[in-house]
Amino acid sequence: MPFKNEEFDVVFSFGVIGYTNNFLKAFKEKVRVLKCNGFLGIWVYPQKKGITGVVFNAVRKIYTRESKLIPNLIANITVLFLPLLPTRSKVTLFNSSWKQCLEIVKVNLFPPRLYFFTEKEIENLFLDNNIKIVYKDKNNPITMWGIKK
Repeated sequence: MPFKNEEFDVVFSFGVIGYTNNFLKAFKEKVRVLKCNGFLGIWVYPQKKGITGVVFNAVRKIYTRESKLIPNLIANITVLFLPLLPTRSKVTLFNSSWKQCLEIVKVNLFPPRLYFFTEKEIENLFLDNNIKIVYKDKNNPITMWGIKK
């Protein structure tokens, strides 16, 4: 990032580092630009488990390996089933446009790189980078705040 070391009092990442080429480097950059005693917030999607995880990973393989025609067709069909899918956003055709629903589907299924974390992985990132965890939000996907020591 084009910022000086320890330039910010607060740095946060809301569902972004899992899409980066190197999530460890992205995390370390956030720590680098954070002032001592500054707050770091991370919100990431957890790994999908059970049948949901198996289906999600299988569909992602189709999306990322096929030509654009088939994934786009499947994405448009998936929009119709959003009310039945376990999405956190709750975006469906009942409350959003087709274009908005399609964007939700594509952002979760099309990226060639998309990493889902465990809570322990995020805890370790904090601890390994000298960030003291001060808050964990148990009502949302993996959400942690910490203070840089």
